[in-house]
Amino acid sequence: MKTECPHCKSRFTVKEESVDKKAKCPKCSQPFIIELLAEAPVEAVVTSREEVKKPDEVCSECGAVMGSEEQACVHNGNIVCEKCYNKLKDIGKEKKEESAAAEEKGGLKRSLKMLYVYCWAGIRIAGGLVCVLGLFLVTKREVDFALIAIFAVGDILLVCSVLIELGLIYKMWGAIQAGRVSVSPGKAVGFLFIPVFNIYWALYMLVGFAEDCNSLIIRQRVKAKKLPLLLFLIYAVMFLLSSMAVTIPMICVFVFSGLLKRAVTSRPEMLWPLFFIALAVSIGHLIVYGLFSVKTCDAIEALPGASGEGGKGSSK
Repeated sequence: MKTECPHCKSRFTVKEESVDKKAKCPKCSQPFIIELLAEAPVEAVVTSREEVKKPDEVCSECGAVMGSEEQACVHNGNIVCEKCYNKLKDIGKEKKEESAAAEEKGGLKRSLKMLYVYCWAGIRIAGGLVCVLGLFLVTKREVDFALIAIFAVGDILLVCSVLIELGLIYKMWGAIQAGRVSVSPGKAVGFLFIPVFNIYWALYMLVGFAEDCNSLIIRQRVKAKKLPLLLFLIYAVMFLLSSMAVTIPMICVFVFSGLLKRAVTSRPEMLWPLFFIALAVSIGHLIVYGLFSVKTCDAIEALPGASGEGGKGSSK
C-alpha cells in the first residue's frame, strides 16, 4: 500500500496494519501519521481503431457510417454514400456559395471606390470647371443672369462633392465602432460645422481615425495594411485649405457676383494670382483625397464592421 510523507512529499510502500499509526519518514526523519495515498484512476488507453477515428457522417438513407466501414465517394460533383449513392453534400453548391461570398466582398469594395473615389473626383472636377467658366464670364462682364446660372450649377456640384466627402468620413468611423473608439460617426461629421473649432477637430478626428483603425487591425489581427498617419494629417490640412480657399468662397460667390465684378474692374491684376492659388489648392486636395479615399475604402472593406453597423466603443 502507498503512503506519502506530508513534509517532504516522499512516497513509499507500507503494510496494511501500519495505517493510522505514527511513523518517521526515512528521508526527512519527520514524524507523521500513516495514511493511505488516494491514487487517481488511470484512464483506459484507447486502442480501438473505431474509437480513434471518429465517424465523419452517417448516411440518412442506409445508415452507413462514413469514415469507418463504408466510405463516401464523389459522383457527378457531389459527395455520395458508396453503398446507396445517397447525396450527402453538394460540392458545386458549396463552391457557388464561396464564389458568391467572394463576389459580394469584391462588389462592396468596388461600390465604395466607385462612390467615394471616382464619383467624387468626377463631380469635383466638373464643379471646378463650371466655376472657372463663371469667373471667366465675370472678366468679360457678362449679364447677371448668366453668372448666377453658371455659379448655381457649380455650387450644386461642389456641394455634392462635399456631401460625398463627409459621407466617407461618416462611413469610416462607422466601420470601427466595434472597437474601442471615442468618436461616433455623427460626432465626426457634425463637429466639422462648428466655426473655428472645426480646424482643430479636422486634424484630431482624421488622424485619430488612422490611429484607432490601426489599433483595431492589430487587436483583431485583420489582414489589412496599416493606415499611414502622415497621409491622414496631410489630408486634414488640405481639407481645411480647400474648404477655406475654394469650396466656401465658390459656394458664396454668386451671391456677391456684383461685388466681384467691381473688384475685377478696379484691381484686375489680383484676379490671376488668386485664381492660381485656388487652382493649386484644388489640385492638391484632389490628389491627396484620392490617396486618402483609396486607403480608407480598402480598410473599411477589410474590417469586420465593413457594413458600417457597429456598436459604439468605450474609449480610445
